[in-house]
Amino acid sequence: FWSWTEHFCGGTILSERWILTAGHCKLGGEVFVVAGVNSLRDKDKKAGQTVPTDLFIVHPKYAGEVKPFDIALLRTTEPLVLGPLVRAARLPSPGSVPSGDVTLSGWGYVSNGLFPGTNDLHKMTVPLIDLKPCNATITAN
Repeated sequence: FWSWTEHFCGGTILSERWILTAGHCKLGGEVFVVAGVNSLRDKDKKAGQTVPTDLFIVHPKYAGEVKPFDIALLRTTEPLVLGPLVRAARLPSPGSVPSGDVTLSGWGYVSNGLFPGTNDLHKMTVPLIDLKPCNATITAN
């Protein structure tokens, strides 16, 4: 999503009005959700939907940085129009134990250089791991 005219964080569409993101993405100021684009280049943004937000809820136990509880919800002021290019994530059924592979997407780091980010949306499939070893890698760093 965007603050003013600059991309600063990604998120996952949960429904027409709710986006899941990271707690460290709360920077203050006006935030816009841009959905339905595969590139951050100016000419490509016009093809997607841009919707303002009115609520940013950070997990109450989040203490800063990229640590446990680094999660938040963002609410749009109007619904996103879901379709072939803008879809909500498929979530597991309540009470089920997810397993297998999951697909991740984003504009994250692709190198260690001066400008390590990318303008193009990337995706990858990874195996889902148990929470305990995942948390161990976070607290070890």
